Amino acid sequence: MRGLYPYPMAENNPYANDAGGFDDLDGPQRTSAMAVVSLVMSLVCCIPGLGLLGAAFGVVALMGIGRSRGRVGGKGMAMAGIIVGVLMTVAWISFAATTVSAFKKAAEQFYSPLNQMMTEIEAGDYDAARAVFPGAPIASATDEQFEAFRASYQAELGSFDSIPTDLMEIFNMYLEVGQQMQGMQQPQGGQVVIAPVPAVFVGNGPTVMIVRINPNQASGGGDPIVDISVVLPDSSELSLVPQGLSAAPSAPPLPGGTVDDAAGDDVP
Repeated sequence: MRGLYPYPMAENNPYANDAGGFDDLDGPQRTSAMAVVSLVMSLVCCIPGLGLLGAAFGVVALMGIGRSRGRVGGKGMAMAGIIVGVLMTVAWISFAATTVSAFKKAAEQFYSPLNQMMTEIEAGDYDAARAVFPGAPIASATDEQFEAFRASYQAELGSFDSIPTDLMEIFNMYLEVGQQMQGMQQPQGGQVVIAPVPAVFVGNGPTVMIVRINPNQASGGGDPIVDISVVLPDSSELSLVPQGLSAAPSAPPLPGGTVDDAAGDDVP
């Protein structure tokens, strides 16, 4: 056996006294790749969830750095990745909670009443339709305007089915009508803004309804809806109150206190 091993094993094995394997090897300290990934992922805060992954990678990096006995650096990066990742995660959670709350409020105060109003119009109960937004300008639309609106959208799209009122349904339907909403612009000047709302019609499927709103009236505590319209496949609109007309037009008085009626006769 001596012939096979002419020198003592301790003299031949450079690691005989090294309990950690490679700890006594000389060489430059390297930076933990996991720490770098942690910091980068935490800083990419525009994508939800990456902050949480960045913080998790930072924890793993710290554990690896601790076990390396000085061979691996990057502890500062790992700590920064954890801190930034946690902060970004908290920010995204707060943003998501605020968004969900806003959508729920909108569904309760806007989408649900609008769905009810369209359901009443579809049923031909125009008094009930007016009662949904009693203080809004749209509530003064005449029976003839309601009837003409219903007949027009039924001829083009079929009967009204529903406007989504559930948060996920609203989100999914906006995705479906996204292409139809492209190119829609807010009117320049004036006090009226438009709000696109997804709706389902039996003969057409999801489409876009446009709700015209007067924010000044909303700030005064009133119902702000001025008009509603349905966007057709050719991008034209069917409005409840045709543009340029008031919801309930009245004939101007003629000299002598008479009023010109629709037939052109003088009414004393």
